[in-house]
Amino acid sequence: MAAFVGSSGFMGKPVVAKSQVCASKRAAPIKMTAAGEADMVPDMNKRNIMNVFLAGAVTVPFGAVVGGWLYFLYPPSKGGAGGGVI
Repeated sequence: MAAFVGSSGFMGKPVVAKSQVCASKRAAPIKMTAAGEADMVPDMNKRNIMNVFLAGAVTVPFGAVVGGWLYFLYPPSKGGAGGGVI
């Protein structure tokens, strides 16, 4: 408890330069605009290709995780038809 109380002496008020305070008072009001006013919209062919890449990128790790999980849970087989017994 004493360690926490002693460390509070290192924290003080943030120092702000006078030029920053004056600049913030003179700043023009912020004009709100829509973000993402894109001029270019991808065509359907490009969107399909991007979806195929996304599906492939998700399928590989997902398949590895699910495959490992199924391999772990699937019981081992006992073997073939006799293993050379006459």
